[in-house]
Amino acid sequence: MSEITIREANVEDADAILRIYIDSYRDICPGKDYLEIVDYDRRVYGEKYPFLSSQNLREWILHKGENEFMVIAQVEERIVGFIKFSIFIRNNSRIGYVEEIHVDRKHRGRGIGGILLENAEKKMIGLGARIAYLEAWSGALEWFIKKGYIPLGWEPKPYMGIVRYID
Repeated sequence: MSEITIREANVEDADAILRIYIDSYRDICPGKDYLEIVDYDRRVYGEKYPFLSSQNLREWILHKGENEFMVIAQVEERIVGFIKFSIFIRNNSRIGYVEEIHVDRKHRGRGIGGILLENAEKKMIGLGARIAYLEAWSGALEWFIKKGYIPLGWEPKPYMGIVRYID
């Protein structure tokens, strides 16, 4: 396999990142039209949610907070995956939160998701986080468990909160 390059996302990456996001949700929500997914995201997260459009994503990249990050994986100049994560403080503890992690379906199974997750965890540790939290789609749950994440409990929906101690 070609070399994988990891770097921070920039505004020129927005179209490719959104394409991967849309394709991933077509796999996660088979039979749902993308417009249904966008409508849900708009209702839940608001009009400025980064993944509603390339323009929103570009705006987020330009104006993200100091504790918000998006990192992409490239193979031969092509963006093949990304991770969006942040650091927040709860009860005087810094917690890393993975909001999104997606890999282009043609490049899955090659370790790219693991590289992105490891890169994010290292950044979280460097910023003082001791715990990484995310909500995993049921189809990805086993993958996260193999990476050391622990389910917090079964929920009656396709997503579950899981955590990993990263320090």
